[in-house]
Amino acid sequence: MFALIVTLMIAAALLFGGAFVLLPALVFAPIVLVVALVAGAVAFALWLAFALVRVAFWVVFGVAAAAIGLVALPLVLVGGLGVLFLSLAPVWLPLLAIALVVWAVNRGQRQRLPAGAPN
Repeated sequence: MFALIVTLMIAAALLFGGAFVLLPALVFAPIVLVVALVAGAVAFALWLAFALVRVAFWVVFGVAAAAIGLVALPLVLVGGLGVLFLSLAPVWLPLLAIALVVWAVNRGQRQRLPAGAPN
């Protein structure tokens, strides 16, 4: 807001050429500039501090999550494979039974082959 006022005062001074307008603009311009610079520096410092805190939080959170994941992953995998193994029993039990029957039949046929016959 101050910068807008100073800009308008300088524009008026340039348009009308009056020293009564240019003098306050020259007095207030450095003050407004310093206030704006300080406010900008404070805002940047606050932004940087919050950004660093946010980054630090995510680093700590990420390391903790990775540690928990490294411990929990084997347990979840083993448990998940066990659940998957049991839940698919209606599929693999009949297949296993068929495979065992085929294996037994093939084994029995191989034992009846005459000596010297190819397998």
